[in-house]
Amino acid sequence: MPWMEGTIASLMQSGEFSRFIMKANKFYGHRSNYAADLVSTELGHLVEFTKPQGGMALWLKFKEQDRVAGILHRASASGLRLIGLPYLKNDYLANDAFRFGFASLNEQDLEFAVEVLKKVSLAK
Repeated sequence: MPWMEGTIASLMQSGEFSRFIMKANKFYGHRSNYAADLVSTELGHLVEFTKPQGGMALWLKFKEQDRVAGILHRASASGLRLIGLPYLKNDYLANDAFRFGFASLNEQDLEFAVEVLKKVSLAK
């Protein structure tokens, strides 16, 4: 695949690759900030998290134990598509938690997801 190597080298030499990386960092940085602000504002009563320096997900740790499975079950029944399993408190994990991926979601999808989680968290 010498042609592919040449193409990549050309993109790097022209600065196009660097511009793309800077644009992607700005785009996902904005999405990360938006997701963190939204979760903090709407779900702060329910979860704790540390905003990541990079990455495309928030690790949401539930303040109240033994609620995450029920919340995620009700969220799924309310139309929120969830992938993966919750991490439940055990000898090695201090809190129930789950990974809240935001990279593939637009602002409207993020708002929907957080609204569903907020609504189902209020129903015990």
